[in-house]
Amino acid sequence: MMTTSFSDKVFGTLPKQYCLWFYVLCILSFIVILSALISFIFLLTKKNVPFSNYVYAIAFLINYGFIYLTYRLLYSMCISTLK
Repeated sequence: MMTTSFSDKVFGTLPKQYCLWFYVLCILSFIVILSALISFIFLLTKKNVPFSNYVYAIAFLINYGFIYLTYRLLYSMCISTLK
């Protein structure tokens, strides 16, 4: 006889080891932010760059800043919940 229901197996909580996924994504998004920031600094040193490239670079940095913050928040919530 099954001791756990199907919905508990499919939709139940995962073990604490799955929090590592948010940690890895947080690190990767931070690396992307650093590389984008370095690229933006190099973009500032070049001449004759269209203004739209600056706007795209700033939008990219803001977007990945939110992504980093989201993964960091999810990781913190995951660790705190499963203590």
